[in-house]
Amino acid sequence: MKTISLRPLLLLAPLLGTPLSAGTRQWNGHGLTALWSNNANWNPNTAPGGGDSLVFPAGASRSSSTLDVTGAILPHTFPQLTFETSHHLRRPTANAPQLQVSSGIAVTAPGASVVIDCDFSWSQQITLSAVSLSSLVIDGDLVPTGWDLLTVTGDGTVKLRGDMHEDTHITRTGTGTLVLSGLMDAFESVSVEVISGTLQLDGNGSTLSVDLGAGGELTGYGHCSTLFARGGRIRPGGSAAGTLYCDTAAGFLTPPGAQPAVLEIGIHGPESLAAVDRLVIGSSTRFDPAGVPPSANGAGPLDRGRLEVALDPAYAPAEGEVFMAVEILPLDAPGHFLNLPEGATVESGGKFFGISYTGGDGNDVTLTVLHAPPGNTAINTAPGGLLHLTSTGKPAAGYFLQGSPDLQTWSTLQHVHASLTGAVSVDVNPGHAPRGFYRFLPAVQ
Repeated sequence: MKTISLRPLLLLAPLLGTPLSAGTRQWNGHGLTALWSNNANWNPNTAPGGGDSLVFPAGASRSSSTLDVTGAILPHTFPQLTFETSHHLRRPTANAPQLQVSSGIAVTAPGASVVIDCDFSWSQQITLSAVSLSSLVIDGDLVPTGWDLLTVTGDGTVKLRGDMHEDTHITRTGTGTLVLSGLMDAFESVSVEVISGTLQLDGNGSTLSVDLGAGGELTGYGHCSTLFARGGRIRPGGSAAGTLYCDTAAGFLTPPGAQPAVLEIGIHGPESLAAVDRLVIGSSTRFDPAGVPPSANGAGPLDRGRLEVALDPAYAPAEGEVFMAVEILPLDAPGHFLNLPEGATVESGGKFFGISYTGGDGNDVTLTVLHAPPGNTAINTAPGGLLHLTSTGKPAAGYFLQGSPDLQTWSTLQHVHASLTGAVSVDVNPGHAPRGFYRFLPAVQ
């Protein structure tokens, strides 16, 4: 009788990361070089080809790789790149072909840092994502081929440092930050819609249009061509003082009934040391988007927007210091921020600033540090049912008397001046102005 020996069948399965599906290659870095074309660097033991999705798991022998052109690696298109740990993807030469992706790139491990030092292209709508505390940096140029839609999402940071050479529309969602620090080709059109999260604009976008939604934030010290603020927050500079440039401010186009967009100006030090945030507007041309009546947009780019001042706690400006918050280059009327007419008072960090829309060369927005508010206000009854309010302030200084029904919403009742001895005194008819609570705020002299 003939005996047949059956040897055990060894099943080769991936040892790292997520189980592989068909058309997936997993980086293990076991090769003698870090080249993508080295079969030993991949599981299964075959270099990736067109149509393969790639996974870079934790525990690989190498945390960097080189996207080479040998072994027919390029110009293939890879649907998805997933990074489950930190990784640095390099190109062998400065003029190496582009990395082509058709679905997206994802960083899925909190705290991971992924750098892709390659020119990058895509042929259909793709998504770049990074989870909380992680970052995805693309250092090469961005060149979409035939499809210009790019979505950036997740709670981490995605940085696009290269130049953009084709028409591109980027949508920012999630709570993370998208950083644009490259150049926008003067012959192409690039637009970014910030639905939520932060757009940090640090590059020169002479053809870049920014559409800021209610859940978004725009920060940085870069340059855009057009800014539509339908809500959200604008913070020139960011964590440090800086100037944000915009060729055309379409304005604060908050739809009726929605929360207004906010311009936050940080004051970190003296104006002479360029330690103040600033928004520079090259033109105040207005645009009326669908759903926003032209009459609701106001007469200038600042109308329907709200101003907030953030004074650095480490800096105490002196009375009389002047800071330029918004510089409008043409001689156009800037409009007025909501509830802040000429000479109104803005408070931050215990300091009070008077706002002017005729500063600089005549149409810039400036903030002047005012004198301190008066001391405690005494309220007594007066003949005729009046209330007699008295306080002590700066001699001959001006003050606004404000009233509030709830200590939340204040309205200005009248403008008064202290006497030469600093006495502040005014009578109020509570029947004409039933407020309940009263205060004096410093006013521009």
